[in-house]
Amino acid sequence: MPPLKSVAVPAKVPVILEPIAEFSNNLINESSGLIKSRQYSNVIWTHNDSGDSARIFAVQLDGNDKCPPGTDITQGIEIASAVNRDWEDITIDDNNNLIIADCGNNDSSRQDLCIYVLPEADPDQSTIAEAIIKYDFKYPDQNEFPPPFDKSNFDCEAIFFTQGKLYLLTKHRGDKCTKLYRFNSLKQNESNIPELIAFFNSNGQITSVDALFSGQVMAILTYTAIWVFEDYPEDNFFDGTVLWLPIAAEQCEAICFLNDQELLISNEQ
Repeated sequence: MPPLKSVAVPAKVPVILEPIAEFSNNLINESSGLIKSRQYSNVIWTHNDSGDSARIFAVQLDGNDKCPPGTDITQGIEIASAVNRDWEDITIDDNNNLIIADCGNNDSSRQDLCIYVLPEADPDQSTIAEAIIKYDFKYPDQNEFPPPFDKSNFDCEAIFFTQGKLYLLTKHRGDKCTKLYRFNSLKQNESNIPELIAFFNSNGQITSVDALFSGQVMAILTYTAIWVFEDYPEDNFFDGTVLWLPIAAEQCEAICFLNDQELLISNEQ
């Protein structure tokens, strides 16, 4: 296990978050992941948590659907060859492929964790997309399914892609920390094992993460705070400049960068 890294945070009154919009489509009832499109203007991709079908939704900043002409509300874009066991986060790689993390693992007992990769669909034209790749994975340090509660730290709701690599951050129930894993390679038809590269005291359960395409800034969301890390060497994210903001809002589950200066957060409705 890497050494635990920790940052002292001051006593500070939480900032109350006020909504800028609500999802107009009532099929989006548990927005669990967010990522901004780089190809299509004013498009944010989101998906529901477990219990929904395998689909994603294209929404705009005003909360309305981005959908084919002549329609106002969509059923979402169905993802063929995929199953929503417990989708928790979504990101985008440097080839404009969407990456969906089916890695929700509340009691740390799952042995079918996986990642789906699909080319980003045109929200003005598409009602279905194809998951072209599925990567199975398992944690290098998990040997019991489930482990004892105080080691029940293999849930994950946060995935991000930056500088050519895919990363996971765990959501812990046994403590208030997180583990950062990096996929050094990904192969089909085998169980991929990410490398554990950092251990950080996040002072809360991590529900989402995003990084700028440039790789220079990473933002982490917990139920009670936002962490922003800047100017770190390579992917030693926790060694850079640290910004911390306590927040007050209903169950915040997803975060993404809108641009270099703005973050977007969604909560489960």
